Amino acid sequence: MVDPSLPGAETARHPGHPAWVAARPVRALPLLPTLLLNVWGLTHYPRGNVHMVVPDRLYRSAWLPPKKLRALVRRHQIRTVVSLMGGDDGDPWFVEEAAACAGEGATLEAARLSTRRLPRPPELEHLVRVLTAAEGPLLLHCRSGADRTGFATALFLHLVLHQSLDAAIRAALSWRYGHFPHRARALKRFFDLYRTSNGSPDLATWVHCSYAEVYSRHRRGVGSAKEL
Repeated sequence: MVDPSLPGAETARHPGHPAWVAARPVRALPLLPTLLLNVWGLTHYPRGNVHMVVPDRLYRSAWLPPKKLRALVRRHQIRTVVSLMGGDDGDPWFVEEAAACAGEGATLEAARLSTRRLPRPPELEHLVRVLTAAEGPLLLHCRSGADRTGFATALFLHLVLHQSLDAAIRAALSWRYGHFPHRARALKRFFDLYRTSNGSPDLATWVHCSYAEVYSRHRRGVGSAKEL
């Protein structure tokens, strides 16, 4: 749900209904997913796509300018911010974000994810360690707060709050956050690989002990049909 008290969650005006959709419904149908995404973006991105997932535990958002980030961190006493866009001291935006976090007594962690490829094992192992061990409350964000943020949120709900994996994925990768089924297929493929690994242990153990081999096999194109 959207917390109206969150910085950046001001009410935005909804765009008018496009007349060409009503006039040409058949031609518009193939464009419907893109149209829905654009309308959603116009109404949510200006507000930062800020959501409270679990009170006093987990928040999620799009990338926020430093001023809005500081206000959000201060309001909810967030102790760890996780950038799923990666970033390092060579990136001016990352330096500004780190300074904003430090100014409010929070730590900035980075894990570089992509919607177009499976997570690299070192990045994923680091992300799992942060999600399970970092001081909370946590704020997760990527550029839009929809796909990569949804993936990390699903991991948190499953690994930390012990929700079933299917329930965690449904809750975190949802249209209400800007995620639509045709997007981020590589990240969804990660969960499929886990499910189809024979004798899979719990997800955290699988990530740390088995995922690197599965990832390498998948990259070489010699994995089983189910893994591909």
